[in-house]
Amino acid sequence: MVQFGVSGGHDVALWTDDAKASGIFCLNYSTASNRDNFYGCANGINDGKYAYNNLQDYDFTWYHKFNSKMAQGAALLRLKLEHDLSIG
Repeated sequence: MVQFGVSGGHDVALWTDDAKASGIFCLNYSTASNRDNFYGCANGINDGKYAYNNLQDYDFTWYHKFNSKMAQGAALLRLKLEHDLSIG
């Protein structure tokens, strides 16, 4: 499955001056057996040069089902936050 979209940024309303178009792109894949799931996402992507809480998130998760009682998951996350003290 492919997901994509545009948001006004994190922690701001679309109608405020702080809103800034930010991209979202995610991919989700499950194996035919449904024992493995892979999900990667880039969220809030922009030039990183606005407002107080400009969080940009890149993550990848993997889930594996061993049997009906046991499963595991792992995640890699990269959060990027730039703060310009002259703005807020």
